[in-house]
Amino acid sequence: MPISPFGRTCQKSQPTSIRLAVTLGDPAGIGPQVTLKALNQSQFLKLNPLLIGPVSYYKKLAKAMRLPLSFEPIFKISDWQNTPASKGKKSFFCYFFGS
Repeated sequence: MPISPFGRTCQKSQPTSIRLAVTLGDPAGIGPQVTLKALNQSQFLKLNPLLIGPVSYYKKLAKAMRLPLSFEPIFKISDWQNTPASKGKKSFFCYFFGS
């Protein structure tokens, strides 16, 4: 039987899907390139990652890096939370608050 972080036994529940949100970081740094290269690997597709930053930035970067990735803007975090991971499709949600 699984043990909770508090040392108590707990009932095994349905597996939950893992969610991963990644911030843009410094646009002039290497973080965005490393992130897109990692997301291009198939094992990351099941995470249904959310990219925090302007969708236009990610589109331009993926094109410059010649990566077959697509991006879709969302305007509420709940839109991401209520959407299952795409099966085998390299398409990611982007959330950006601001003008």
